[in-house]
Amino acid sequence: MSQCNPVLCTAGMILLCVGYATDATAQDEVVAPPSWTQHEQDRGYVVFEHTTMAGFPDHHVPARNAVVKKLSCVLARGEYESLQIGVHALADDVKDIRITVTSDLEVHTYHRIRPADKKELASRPDEMKELARWHPSAVLLQRSSVVERLGQHQSVNFWVTFRADDKTRAGLHRGKVTIRTAGRAETVLDLEVNV
Repeated sequence: MSQCNPVLCTAGMILLCVGYATDATAQDEVVAPPSWTQHEQDRGYVVFEHTTMAGFPDHHVPARNAVVKKLSCVLARGEYESLQIGVHALADDVKDIRITVTSDLEVHTYHRIRPADKKELASRPDEMKELARWHPSAVLLQRSSVVERLGQHQSVNFWVTFRADDKTRAGLHRGKVTIRTAGRAETVLDLEVNV
């Protein structure tokens, strides 16, 4: 397990350091890539859900049953709850990946830290230097809903974090999660958060 401070503010962004295992898991031990449908191949990417208890490397290939059309979670008042959503490029590079969450709940989106931002943090003369130097990119998240480029056969994670305060209505909150990319069809997932 990686241990670090939960949230740090720096250089105009919020950096979230998630304490979770980054070792290869059984999910990363894919013998052969799944068979992608023609529709998925035409789109050029798939969207999948991944546990928040484990990270995944850039080269992660999601299992067929991880590809999702609907996302859901349970959230208590006064708490935060996150979903980890991955985008996997099937063939060519995928550019300008943008995730938009439509919900009546407070929501924040993060993604794996950009290599240039991690390098900049590692050069600083403060505590951020050690954080960026010793922790892999998979556990350093920056607050943003856009990833500029995803290489062929690579995956990137987005963390979507919901918050319910004391006044949040109990019950089911429906919404949508939309993934848009440059020059490709969008993916729209149904969202259900039960408070």
